[in-house]
Amino acid sequence: EMDARRMISRFTPLLKGALDQVFDDFSSDGGETLTKVEVNSFLIMVNGELGRGMMQDNIDAELQRKIKASQPLNITRQEWYGIFARELGEGKWWQVVYDLEICGANVRSSAKSEGQHYQAWV
Repeated sequence: EMDARRMISRFTPLLKGALDQVFDDFSSDGGETLTKVEVNSFLIMVNGELGRGMMQDNIDAELQRKIKASQPLNITRQEWYGIFARELGEGKWWQVVYDLEICGANVRSSAKSEGQHYQAWV
């Protein structure tokens, strides 16, 4: 968990903005949380179905933690960041790019000096 927090603290405005955009697009309560139904909609968009992928595993782990703590099964924005931080921590930056872009977010920097390797936020 400490590693995820450390990774989140290193998110650039470009990445954080893309994460916020996708979170807000799926959230029906004004960007406060994502319900299980909304999270499932996101997973279906990025994976084509439920039950596959590391993103699914990371989300399921977060929801299981909430069940054990008797907390509502909603994902907060900070937890959303943590889910993506874990993906990045596993070296899956290309998956993060795909997931955010398939949902309509722009994670590619327009600065020519940054090249094509997402150096703006990796």
